[in-house]
Amino acid sequence: MTEVTRSLDASNANAFIPTIWSTKVIDEYISAAVISDRIDRRFESDLKKGDTVSRPSITSVAPLQRGANTDLTYNTVIESSVNVTVNQDWYVFRMIEPLTTKQSIVDLMLQYTKIDAASLAKKIDQTCAALLDTLNGSSRKGTIAVDVTDDNLIDCVTALDTNNVPYEDRSWLISPETWGSLMKIDKFVRLDYVNPSGGTATERAKLNYPIYGASVFVANTLEVNAGNHNCALIQREALMLIIQQEPKVVKAWDTRRGADSLLTECFWGVNEARDKNGVCLLGK
Repeated sequence: MTEVTRSLDASNANAFIPTIWSTKVIDEYISAAVISDRIDRRFESDLKKGDTVSRPSITSVAPLQRGANTDLTYNTVIESSVNVTVNQDWYVFRMIEPLTTKQSIVDLMLQYTKIDAASLAKKIDQTCAALLDTLNGSSRKGTIAVDVTDDNLIDCVTALDTNNVPYEDRSWLISPETWGSLMKIDKFVRLDYVNPSGGTATERAKLNYPIYGASVFVANTLEVNAGNHNCALIQREALMLIIQQEPKVVKAWDTRRGADSLLTECFWGVNEARDKNGVCLLGK
């Protein structure tokens, strides 16, 4: 004879067991702004009003040899300027119904504000990345969809050195896939894992040491090219970025929808400033 179950177990007590939602949320991973921190932003303070900043360029001229009993000859000087127009206006606009706001166990406004600002920072990086492949007269190094080689890296450095580009503030901007290509180059792997500070490439997901004098930055915002990416070696003054309005958050009550609205908006402009201060590196 089967004994009747008289205890209150998990299966027959389901009605008394509530579902508890954690106050910790899992944010979507959004790549940090990398490129916008590695280019020229010195002129942002010049654009409190208006929509365009014009930066004049100073051109060097070749010395002339002076001859005996001859008049001096003026050097021919043709100056130009670089214009940056703030024409990028991007936003994220959300509606949150009051019932949702009231019953949510987490602060939705706070969480959405953080993630929306990060999304706009990513968009700024993407607009900067779109200009990398036209640097150096659109003369690109490497081969798309093929692992970057040491010779490709040297070609990039040579392109900048040939044009007297300063070594200060040089940066490699590479995709995660190209970082993987660098890990296949033996001398960089050895150098990285012998770091006296104890850090390794695995811990930081990037090379600990500069490559040929330039720091290495892994970016997930580089322009996609045939399923791969346009990487680059740049010096800070290659691109000029002006963010006229950092991501601004506006919360308001929408009387028509009867809900909270959350707007995060940002204005910026970017342009090539010094063509020879960077070169596109094709890879993966």
